[in-house]
Amino acid sequence: MKKIIFLSYVFLIFACSGQHNSKGKSDNQSLSYQIVLDTLMQGYSDTTSWFYPSVGVVINDDGKEDLLVMTVQKWLRGRSDVFTPVVSSYSNNGGQSWSRLEDKNNALEFREGEDGITTGMCNFTPKWHAKSKTLLGTCHSVPYKDKRLMSGRRSPIWSTYNLDNRYWNNWQALELPEEPIYYETNACADQRVDMPNGDILFPIYYRAEGVEPFTTSVIRCSFDGESLTYLERGSQLSIDIERGLFEPSLTKYGDQYYLTMRNDKKGYWAESSDGLTFSEPEVWHFDTGEELGTYNTMQHWVTHSEGLYLVYTRRGANNDHIIRHRAPLFISEVDTATMSLIKSSEKVIVPNRGARLGNFSVSNINENETWITVAELMVGEGEEEYGANGNVFAAKILWSKPNNNSIE
Repeated sequence: MKKIIFLSYVFLIFACSGQHNSKGKSDNQSLSYQIVLDTLMQGYSDTTSWFYPSVGVVINDDGKEDLLVMTVQKWLRGRSDVFTPVVSSYSNNGGQSWSRLEDKNNALEFREGEDGITTGMCNFTPKWHAKSKTLLGTCHSVPYKDKRLMSGRRSPIWSTYNLDNRYWNNWQALELPEEPIYYETNACADQRVDMPNGDILFPIYYRAEGVEPFTTSVIRCSFDGESLTYLERGSQLSIDIERGLFEPSLTKYGDQYYLTMRNDKKGYWAESSDGLTFSEPEVWHFDTGEELGTYNTMQHWVTHSEGLYLVYTRRGANNDHIIRHRAPLFISEVDTATMSLIKSSEKVIVPNRGARLGNFSVSNINENETWITVAELMVGEGEEEYGANGNVFAAKILWSKPNNNSIE
């Protein structure tokens, strides 16, 4: 068994200058950035590997980051989507050091049910809710039996962070309308949009019992710091290609809202003027006309007040040895006039070291930094030969200009 090393640091600086303006075509006058690759933790064991680290930011009354809260869980190696409970750590010095990983109060523990079914969770994503001054984490439930993934009901779940005692409160399920389509409803590694009045635009995907393709929608919920309540559902987006559209992420850039969605064959996008009614899904392309080449894994947004970017994995990067080509992680700027990715802006933000990087999270830390956090998934297929060691990375984007919507 290999020793798991907590909270060690390695800094690598990549000189990455973006010289494009996402509001249209490249004008060589806009945003630039550097990437600092920080190792937050490293190590894995014979039976587990770190999975989906995500960082939430507590904002103080002056609008500055006051506390960083990282959540992460372990994947049981050799088991399909079977995880241990979420654990949490915090930093009060901008991520220079972290508290011990733990789950105080067992609030995020899995729950035992009938017929030997255990309800777990995965892809827990914390984000600051400015209106209620609450750190709200969301994800979805997962049914297990004998430490194996089961088919069955799923629902979005959520929890709030207790700032006084530094632990998460007991998780709760979001109550959805009693409709057959919500039999299996998920919120996986979601990027949500919080509105000025406190309402939340929350991307989900769902399907009825026995149905194969997922449908993606954005739902509007109210949240007052104590209760998350469903209000309405927007467009239903789906395609009749294997599992449909799933793992959506939402952002707002300028006056428009944008979705990016996973499909088994390709990555898709859609746009909206109100965050609920979306255009028909379209396949991601570069501005050169070629398809992006991402498939069967998530994509996420990096949103700056002066630029919109997409983070993804793809084929064609000397990465045929990686399952589903899930490394390296790339970032490209979005030309929102054509909804294409500017090929000349593409950069590697987390390198290919032989391990999958397809499950990652994006966090706006402050007006100067955005982090992409990801763990090297050690599946036992020779990842070490390429240098992987189960690292938990924070790829820190250091902006040349302040991000004026950094806490949105």
